[in-house]
Amino acid sequence: MFSERRRETIVSRARARRIKLLAGMTALGLCLTVTALTPEPVAAAVYREEEAAVDSGLIEAVAMTVDGVHAVTVDSEETARTILNEIRAGYLTPRTESAAFRERVELLPCLTAPEYVMAPADARALMDPENTASPVALTVLTMATVTREEAVPFATETVLIPDGYEDETSVTRAGVDGAARNTYRVIYENGREELATLTDSETVAAPVNEIVTQGALTGSRYDSRGTYIWPTTGVLTSKFGGRKISIGSSNHKGIDIGNSAGTPVVAADGGLVIFAGKNGGYGNFVAIEHDDGAVTRYAHMRKLLVEEGQRVAQGQQIGEMGRTGTATGNHLHFEILPDGETRVDPVGLLTGELQRR
Repeated sequence: MFSERRRETIVSRARARRIKLLAGMTALGLCLTVTALTPEPVAAAVYREEEAAVDSGLIEAVAMTVDGVHAVTVDSEETARTILNEIRAGYLTPRTESAAFRERVELLPCLTAPEYVMAPADARALMDPENTASPVALTVLTMATVTREEAVPFATETVLIPDGYEDETSVTRAGVDGAARNTYRVIYENGREELATLTDSETVAAPVNEIVTQGALTGSRYDSRGTYIWPTTGVLTSKFGGRKISIGSSNHKGIDIGNSAGTPVVAADGGLVIFAGKNGGYGNFVAIEHDDGAVTRYAHMRKLLVEEGQRVAQGQQIGEMGRTGTATGNHLHFEILPDGETRVDPVGLLTGELQRR
């Protein structure tokens, strides 16, 4: 049984909380009615009148609430503070400058039945930040000053080459990362880094920028230009159209340019190699399809320097002059098919003059 003075003190406390108790919303009411976690309606028989005597079966305890929600009930404020300190201490390191709970934690004196008072270990387990299944698990926020040596990425400088194309790039100087000693104000949530704010930086080694050259011209060197240059040097030995041969006559479908064996043969325009290999009487033969659908053809070469599927630029060497296939001497047989099917006289489409060498 309580002493009369003790009873008056408790009744005084009870009166101050009477209205909230009847609403079932305060920690006191929760203490009086708490099960393990879930509040129940306040028993109407607890405080019916201001003069009602306090049930001698209730004991003084402390309710711990988290953001206004009842979490646990323990035997004393000392036990509650010990639980909070132990939880907080689990996330302290030698570098920790401050620590706090993200949630609002309140310790509220209350009256409750003895069976509702939790053992300290059980209460701590329920509020443990690592207890992801608990609705009242706390979040510990700590702050520390941390210094780290970190890489400083190098930048890339681009130098434009006037006569190059935009897809032609080359690294002329490799970049090297630098290093800096950075100081951060770091906030941790349950020991895991949540936010780092840079407060100071000291250069340890300056980065070396990468230098890249890139062409200034739009497009690719391998695009078709829409014009044709002479595919080799030498002498025009046979024109397009009808010509006399040793027996009868022939309708020549291209032009022949004669020169010594090994004379370079180049692509008359940029495009895609659609054939490269032996082709009957044409001998070693290359066909190039250009971006507008036109095709140029090169025959009788002694050596091929390109492969099918390869893109070539206008003026790029594709082979060497020879006499493979049906040929009486070293020369290049050259054809232009503007629509990809019909061969026409190349001379009228070639720019400039045929050079002898």
